[in-house]
Amino acid sequence: MIAYRFALTYPSFVTHVFTCAVPYFATMENFIPTDVLVNFLPTLGYQLQFGSKEGIIESVTKDKTGIRNFLNALYGGYTSDGKVAMTAEKGVDLDLMSSLKRSPFVSEDELDYYVEEYARNGLAAPCKARFSFITSIQD
Repeated sequence: MIAYRFALTYPSFVTHVFTCAVPYFATMENFIPTDVLVNFLPTLGYQLQFGSKEGIIESVTKDKTGIRNFLNALYGGYTSDGKVAMTAEKGVDLDLMSSLKRSPFVSEDELDYYVEEYARNGLAAPCKARFSFITSIQD
């Protein structure tokens, strides 16, 4: 969504836009709260968890182990019986995070890198920023 917004705001800097699995939302005159938006677009339901005022994600990612488990869930980690912990509609099943096998979509080195980077400042800013951007599609 940032790519779309940037291209619209700064057309002289952008010649092409390529996004994958990200719907385009035209800017709107009226603010639509995320919980209302999710009623129309259930695949944005994870935004309610990621940007919760209670800090749901932040409460389980206070250390490197929590961050690793969360990122592994996002990257498609799965249980021994093939169950995934992340869905677009619900977010991350926090109870499954610690029992997931490592995702085949991210290498151990990549995961280590991301864990170290997020451990420096935590996930509060990325979760809140993502949430506030989605809910402020209004200009």
